[in-house]
Amino acid sequence: MCDSSYTKKANTRVGGVGTESEIIITNVYGQPLQNKIIPIIIEKDKCNIPVVPTYLKSKYGVDLSDSFNEYEFNKLLKDILEN
Repeated sequence: MCDSSYTKKANTRVGGVGTESEIIITNVYGQPLQNKIIPIIIEKDKCNIPVVPTYLKSKYGVDLSDSFNEYEFNKLLKDILEN
């Protein structure tokens, strides 16, 4: 779940989020076509750009930042159930 708090901790490798980031980075860069890590976007900045850690910016993500979006939610379910 990507918001500004998580993103700040992930980018600076602080606390548990920092440890999690180290694990995720290995998977993202070591296996670029993997799809087991799906960023869920729950916040956008004032320019309407998704707030995600740097290492996830190029990854496919699911945007749940607006009010309930059935299309995005169904994409997430499909990805989870097919993998």
